[in-house]
Amino acid sequence: MFVIDDHLRATLEPSMLFDAQATLASVGVLESVGGEASASIGPSSRRLTVLLRYRKQSVSTSGKTITAREAAQRLDVSTQRLRQLILTGDIHAQRHGHVWAVDPTSVDDYRRRRRPTAGRSLSPRIAWAALLSDFGTSISDDIAQAFALHPTEQTRIAKLGLRDAGNWRWLARRRATTERFQTFGAYLGRIARHDGAGRTGVSALADYNIDLLVLGHLDVYLPEAVTADFKKSMRLQSTSTGNLTLRSVADQQATTYIMQRTLMPRSVVAVDLLDDSDTRTACAGADLIEAILDGR
Repeated sequence: MFVIDDHLRATLEPSMLFDAQATLASVGVLESVGGEASASIGPSSRRLTVLLRYRKQSVSTSGKTITAREAAQRLDVSTQRLRQLILTGDIHAQRHGHVWAVDPTSVDDYRRRRRPTAGRSLSPRIAWAALLSDFGTSISDDIAQAFALHPTEQTRIAKLGLRDAGNWRWLARRRATTERFQTFGAYLGRIARHDGAGRTGVSALADYNIDLLVLGHLDVYLPEAVTADFKKSMRLQSTSTGNLTLRSVADQQATTYIMQRTLMPRSVVAVDLLDDSDTRTACAGADLIEAILDGR
């Protein structure tokens, strides 16, 4: 059993102390969380560090799981590609030693949602130009200049407004690299307050009066270099689920133009919601895309 002593209590930030208590209690190794400590953690403190840093999230399933090989066969992909899908959150799974327990529901859901009859996905530059012009319905001079759009490219983007809402998950998939993490509440606050962070997805629900409630999750866009710094300084480890979604925008000519906003436009938020594995969230994204295309 662990005892959270006065030394550890003074060392950890309040939110980290709360996480320590909750984590140790959840795995049944917490002896005391209040009052005078009767002993120090001693040589087992390494185990506490591991528990806090690599706290695992449960797979949201009915209890039935399949192996990584079975999941890869269902999707007709390699096991390496499947692991990438797990790390990006497209497939839900939990790791037990060297074995992945994969949620079959998320596999079937991904198989239904991946690559519709939408043709090739857009390049990052064209994807962002389309998103920031409300799916090609309003290409301003500023957007044309920021993304160096030729007349033929503007015509191509304008035609994208005729696509079905569901196609945008595939069309705009190269706009950013999306990773999910489980981290401390204090770290969520630091990232949210960063000058280069642009709120999106479930972190922008209230801003656009979307009738969903998601608590304790941060979803933001960041420049690629900033994401790398946060991952290193906070020792973030990718998970299939978590309370933090970072969408890294690769350095390009229009990165400054893209990241000049602390709240992403409705069109970007809509696609990020559509991209979610939760059915209700994805439907909310599709509805918002339809509203934008209808001029509402």
